[in-house]
Amino acid sequence: NLLHLLVRQSMAVENEADADRRLLDLDLQIDQTGPQVSVKARYRRAAHWFWEAWPPVALGYVVKVPRACSLELLTAEGDINVSSLQGTLLLRTGNGAIFTGEINGSVQATSTRGDVAVTACTGELTLIAKAGNVLVGRAGGLTKIFGVGGTIEVQSARGNLHVEGDGADLKIGFVYPLTKTSELHAAGGDIEVSFDLRSACTISASASTFGAV
Repeated sequence: NLLHLLVRQSMAVENEADADRRLLDLDLQIDQTGPQVSVKARYRRAAHWFWEAWPPVALGYVVKVPRACSLELLTAEGDINVSSLQGTLLLRTGNGAIFTGEINGSVQATSTRGDVAVTACTGELTLIAKAGNVLVGRAGGLTKIFGVGGTIEVQSARGNLHVEGDGADLKIGFVYPLTKTSELHAAGGDIEVSFDLRSACTISASASTFGAV
């Protein structure tokens, strides 16, 4: 039950003195309260000249946690990658991609600019990609997806799927047996749905005057 944290600091400077000056603007806090570990990083100086490199110090985190662990990972800039895990995930990035392995639990992931991909999720899954693609391998529980532009693809779902695309194409694959009702909406995009040949279901499909079923 150990947590290993590695923080990588990198910057483009000519000497150690310049590096030390840049590190003065970085406020990096690592705290532990009981079993919870929090890592927070911010720059004290918000304003900068347009010719300055920003952020002055680039940070990368490598975190090793027990197989059963809940994570809350938030970053304004950068990708988030999580391997297979048992627990609850809250992931959010302003500019970057999000990827997870097989998650035995629930996942809530939001990317303002970047792709979101989940290999598999057994619990509730909520994904938002405001400018990127969404890819889900296997969805086991209630799944809610919202995407703008790009493609939204769910390869394997048994139902309980609620997908909304704004200028995004939807590609959904339902496997046997279907257990819950699903709703798929696309504004300015196509919807392609495939079913297992053993499936029995009722389909209600409609399109605007500019589309076709």
